[in-house]
Amino acid sequence: MRKNTPPRLADTLLRLLCKPEILEGVIGDLHEYYQQNNSSSFKKRTLYWFQVLNLLRPFAIKSIGIKGWKFSPLLRINFIISFRYLKKNSLFSSINIVGLSLSLFSSLLIMEYIRFENSFDKFHEDHHRIYRIDQITTQGSVDHSATTFSRVAEELNLSFPSVEAACRVHKVRGNVVVTAGDKVFREEGIIGADSSFFSLFKLPLVAGAPEHTLREARSLVISKSIALKYFGTNDPIGKQMTIDGAYGFWSATGYNNHVTYTITGVVEDLPPNSHLKFDFLISLNLYSQLENELQNWGDSFYTYYKSKHSDDSSIIAGLEKIISKYKPDQEMALIPKPLTDIHLGSNLANEFQPNGSIKEIWLMATVAIVIIIVAGTNYINFTRANAQKRSTEIAVGRVFWASSSHIFNRIFIEGLVINTISMALVLLLLFVAEPLISPLLGHRIDLENVPPDFWSIAVLSYLVGIGISAIYPAIIISKLKLDKAQKVNLTEQFSIQSKSNLLVGFQFTLSLLVLGFSIITLDQMKFVSSKEVGANIFNTIVIPGPTVDTGNDSIYDARLTNFKTTVSKLNNVSNVTLGNFLPGQEIRGQATGYVRKIGDQEESAGNYYFTQVDYEFLSELEFSFIAGRNFDQSFSTDQQAIVINKAASDLLGFGSPEEAIGNKIIYRRNSTPMIIGVVDDFHQQSLRREYQPIIFEVRSNPKGYCYLKFATGSQLPRMNEIQRIWGEVFEGNPFNYFLLEDFYSRQYEPDNRFSKVFALFSIFSVSIVIIGIFGLTYINAASRVKEIGVRKTLGASVFHVFYTLFNKIGIMILLASIIAIPLIYMVAEDWLMNYAFRISIKWWMIAGPIALLLMLAVLVVGVQSIRSYRLNLSKALKNE
Repeated sequence: MRKNTPPRLADTLLRLLCKPEILEGVIGDLHEYYQQNNSSSFKKRTLYWFQVLNLLRPFAIKSIGIKGWKFSPLLRINFIISFRYLKKNSLFSSINIVGLSLSLFSSLLIMEYIRFENSFDKFHEDHHRIYRIDQITTQGSVDHSATTFSRVAEELNLSFPSVEAACRVHKVRGNVVVTAGDKVFREEGIIGADSSFFSLFKLPLVAGAPEHTLREARSLVISKSIALKYFGTNDPIGKQMTIDGAYGFWSATGYNNHVTYTITGVVEDLPPNSHLKFDFLISLNLYSQLENELQNWGDSFYTYYKSKHSDDSSIIAGLEKIISKYKPDQEMALIPKPLTDIHLGSNLANEFQPNGSIKEIWLMATVAIVIIIVAGTNYINFTRANAQKRSTEIAVGRVFWASSSHIFNRIFIEGLVINTISMALVLLLLFVAEPLISPLLGHRIDLENVPPDFWSIAVLSYLVGIGISAIYPAIIISKLKLDKAQKVNLTEQFSIQSKSNLLVGFQFTLSLLVLGFSIITLDQMKFVSSKEVGANIFNTIVIPGPTVDTGNDSIYDARLTNFKTTVSKLNNVSNVTLGNFLPGQEIRGQATGYVRKIGDQEESAGNYYFTQVDYEFLSELEFSFIAGRNFDQSFSTDQQAIVINKAASDLLGFGSPEEAIGNKIIYRRNSTPMIIGVVDDFHQQSLRREYQPIIFEVRSNPKGYCYLKFATGSQLPRMNEIQRIWGEVFEGNPFNYFLLEDFYSRQYEPDNRFSKVFALFSIFSVSIVIIGIFGLTYINAASRVKEIGVRKTLGASVFHVFYTLFNKIGIMILLASIIAIPLIYMVAEDWLMNYAFRISIKWWMIAGPIALLLMLAVLVVGVQSIRSYRLNLSKALKNE
């Protein structure tokens, strides 16, 4: 959170520009008023900026000069004339400033978005030599995963001389409780790693030594924010934390996941542009027989290695040998992926977190280019139109020996002033609107501590704006000849008329492309939000189950039964059911390479997910049975039976769901359960993923999550009462809850954010195009004053004037539409390939942007036509 202090950049601006004799008094008064203001932080900071800018008047600004340099009198005069001219032509100037400000603001935000997305994991030292191993399994079905089996890292360390270090990382997915002293919290962001972790990722440590932090058994490294949360300002090194639900041991009394760790290091909080985020880092040396333990964990390890060379092709051949050694009977491949390519180039199963997309980055870059081109073209058109009014000024300048360079300087300085004002407004808008902008971009823009790259982008945008909107028009006007400048119709002097029309047509095409694609992305996200999951996730509250001091299985079952029975009697609670997975999150249990029908060869075994539920779970969440039946407590054999979904039935090779009923499968290598039911496919994860083959086992009280169902349309149950019951039954376990619908929707946050950002900047793009249409119409009307006057004299109606002004624009929009239609279709089809379940592109999605642009063009040209038609005829013809 921000401290309750005024913006430092505003104070810096004051100290830079304000006269020394009044500086301290001004700052003191502003700070005092800031502290006394009880408004929100956003309002206070915004008001502070306005007060600072309001104080920077001529009487308060100190003289600024550079020793040995004198301000050219002619240059000073040009600046004065420019300001006077902009003030006199306030409408023309305002439209230009608004258009440029909007384009600079949009392009700057888009470039910052692109910069941030491209910066992932580049803060790591030697990032160009760090790779992750991805795994492709083609046995039964194709499974492209970000995780591998445990022996890969071991072999990289032992058998590859070109590998400097390799490390396994395991992410804890599930219900974890952390205890330190009297503080107990449910936590996420917990990973396990080999002791070589800090040899690969040289993260800055607040406390502890990298070479010792993970070497001891049961050692733990925590983030700086976690250290403050649990220990305040006290030194956490050597203190202990107990973690329930992460890693455990088998003992004489059963499986114990209540493990105490010693803190050996504190690491700085990882920046937001890291794909590998954690708050707790547990050493995998906690097991005495590490390799034997980890072999039982399946293909669940993120495997990273650092090569001694930036490009080492020998690794690929070596990875094939690892497969031949440990997985000779499986069709598998291991592929190195550069660390910095993970965020934008990897959307596999078991990703550490949802990643971005390089396609979306290119699309956003296209929008930025569109906006810059459109705004620059608009400015040029406005300058051309306004040049007609300045013909006398240019002619007089020529008479008094003004050279082309003098005229160039005059026009260039006007463009420079407009661009500078526009950039100042953009920066002010960024400071004021930062709380609204940051959620859209997915990260906070701290404009008082921004990275140098941000200012580089800002300067680049400013220079590009000057190049398009200042230098180019200055070159055009400075080349006008005296005899032609004395005439009213200067458009004959612009040999670039055809080029200008080409630019306008190009901006129409790009704007239609951006707008059409935006409509399709919004419709896809609407489809995603409205698509039925295949299970009823609504009106459901989820409580992460107990993990602290749960006792043995019989005690745990008794407590859960007590909790379910008591809570089910509360008002608005229709039932309580249990499951150890969450819709919207990857299922932890994965069976790879051995599940198959009895009689089938092991080579035909596919990859499945398995999970445990209680007897009521499938019915309470309204899974649709398409064959067989649900689990039933009256059947004692159901404890050894399973229910599968249709995707699992198909993968097992059954001709139909009905055919699967009553068949047994080879499962968990040493069991052969019978299939008693098949449920219809449901979207366990986002619509980017195909249906996943899932196997359901039944337990009376599976460990994981409690699902509370409440009646549709009713209020939430009394959570305070439920918390009281929880505290009595599961003493020492923190109570947390969330709506399942909200949790499920979280996986679509990156997609929704991209869609909204793209739509917002599409609107900006179209707005700038409308300004451009106004400019083009203004040029047309100004250059055809005589023609319009004559037509009016001969009885032409306002419709004829409209046709005269609109025909060229209409033709360009139609030509742009012909080019844009296939482009919209191709770009949208390519983007929709990211989704296994997607909309089909309909005709109105492409025709809609064309109709909208035409409608807006008709509106703008219509207004200008009426204005031109009402001109006094004598004024229209006086120059002729």
